[in-house]
Amino acid sequence: MKAYQLRISVKRHRPAIWRRCVVPGGITYAQLSLILTEVMGIREVEDYNFAFYQRKFRLYEDWEKKPGMRKYNYSAGEASDFYIDEFLDLDDWFSLNCGGKWKR
Repeated sequence: MKAYQLRISVKRHRPAIWRRCVVPGGITYAQLSLILTEVMGIREVEDYNFAFYQRKFRLYEDWEKKPGMRKYNYSAGEASDFYIDEFLDLDDWFSLNCGGKWKR
């Protein structure tokens, strides 16, 4: 079984907040969002997107219901339709934008 070791960090936060975790291959980005928000202690996540800046591609939850989100000249897709193996084997990093609240 394939697995990926991820280093997750919060951008622009000092002191740095980061975690390391191992996730199985063969899961979707929708499933990965649930894992990452739990690992990072984020709650009340309503919307999220994965941004792959190098390839100008974003993955959203319920993409079809968000026609206003099509901006920045990015291609986009549904997070539940893409498996993490498709991009993690090729890209060094990505961003998860979730806007949730930190657990305290």
